[in-house]
Amino acid sequence: MQLIDFNISTNELRSDLVMQVEFNAKRHFISELVITDSQQLILKSNTHLPALTLAQFNTRCRKLDSHVSLYYQDSKHPLFGYRLDGKYILLG
Repeated sequence: MQLIDFNISTNELRSDLVMQVEFNAKRHFISELVITDSQQLILKSNTHLPALTLAQFNTRCRKLDSHVSLYYQDSKHPLFGYRLDGKYILLG
């Protein structure tokens, strides 16, 4: 999934939704964002940092190229979409 697709589809959602990724049948909070030289936006879990909300995610991504692709933890795990689950945006 590219950042532009995510931004368009989440544009009217509540900004306080908490970002999570479902990976290996477990949920992980997203707390860090890393942009690579190859135009990949890697969403990372770090138990020592608080989870990002949709508003925080959007603020941190505001100046990025909207065509970067989203990945989880490293460039080997692309993210293809998301679903809403209560107060969470669950990417996978």
